[in-house]
Amino acid sequence: MGLKQNIPELEIARLLAEEASEQDIAIVEEWVSSNSENQEILAEYIDAYNYQPQKVEFNSVEAFKKLSYQLDKETPVRKMPLSISMFYRVAASLLLFAICGILLFGLSKWMISDELVVKSNPFGQKSTIQLSDGTIVKLNSGSKLSYPAEFHGNERKVYLEGEAFFDVTRDTEHPFLVITKNLTTQVLGTSFNINAFDSTIKVTVATGKVKVSEIGGQQVILNPNDQAVYHKAGRLTKKEVLLATELAWTENTLRFEEASIQLIAKQLEMWYGIPINIEDVVGANCSVTGNYKDENLINVLEAISWSTGLSWKRTQDEIQLKGKCN
Repeated sequence: MGLKQNIPELEIARLLAEEASEQDIAIVEEWVSSNSENQEILAEYIDAYNYQPQKVEFNSVEAFKKLSYQLDKETPVRKMPLSISMFYRVAASLLLFAICGILLFGLSKWMISDELVVKSNPFGQKSTIQLSDGTIVKLNSGSKLSYPAEFHGNERKVYLEGEAFFDVTRDTEHPFLVITKNLTTQVLGTSFNINAFDSTIKVTVATGKVKVSEIGGQQVILNPNDQAVYHKAGRLTKKEVLLATELAWTENTLRFEEASIQLIAKQLEMWYGIPINIEDVVGANCSVTGNYKDENLINVLEAISWSTGLSWKRTQDEIQLKGKCN
């Protein structure tokens, strides 16, 4: 290419990069219209650049280097006249292709970074999970935790349905967030329990400090032995509780404090993974107090029967509690 020194290479590169000034455009237009050979040369430049479909970030300096390198390799020339308007259409096509590449690359990156691991426990099964930052999560029966395989960005965010106890690795620069139905629980490094089985959500703190925020804007700060309760009506309140009762499940202990037979039936269903039928119970408001650590279902039922006067029977599909409370 003997005329290469007369070619406005940098101005062409700026056009491809959409960095051209009005003066750059005028220079290219004048050069193309001055000689029919220049139209072929311009087509050669466009073809050379078009041979780089993987490039998605435009930069005029890099574009210039690419063009020069490809031309030195004698990239095949498309032998056809090319007007400056055709050049703009081709350049626009290249730009559209690059934008699509950027969008696709960004979308795939977003999908990868936000792809969640899902751990789901059926009734009767508990599990312990270690997250990538070292945080330990005890996930209760009938619960589901969704979390990234690796944490990225400024936050460590997980999603909970049901109940879990979190022992969070401290990281003051990356807050740990647990998202439930209507609440966000934020910590830097602490241990706490979240019960989000139904519309009444409970957050109980064992160590450290926790901030609980409701979608409507309400917030409470919790210290050890504090519990935030989100009520069905949308109220967020705070109270002190006994950790031994609230966290008993993490020690594989069923603990009842004046618990109603309805609550007991629900707990037994979760704990042992079998339906509990109490339709034939008279005086269903009777309550039970007791601790059952690592006990099998039969022993627990026998203890409940002794304290309440109810009888129980196991069928193929469920446990039936019936009779009249003492």
